[in-house]
Amino acid sequence: MDPFIFGFVFFAFIGIALLIGAAKTIKIVPQSSVLLIERLGKFNRVAASGLNIIVPFIGRMRVPARLRLICANNSSTFRHKP
Repeated sequence: MDPFIFGFVFFAFIGIALLIGAAKTIKIVPQSSVLLIERLGKFNRVAASGLNIIVPFIGRMRVPARLRLICANNSSTFRHKP
């Protein structure tokens, strides 16, 4: 095998592995939501909205939670019944 081809394949493999690692490390949480981060299956911390960095292959993002307030206008709950 030609040393040039071997070097190209080796560095291509390393480059792809680095891209996959970076994709698993950097996570973006949408605005008005949070995600729970588990490390080895146990709760570790809460990831707030924005850019978050986690340890790849050890930490996982779980359970998205919305922080939006929902206002219910139910007038029957405020009426006094005679």
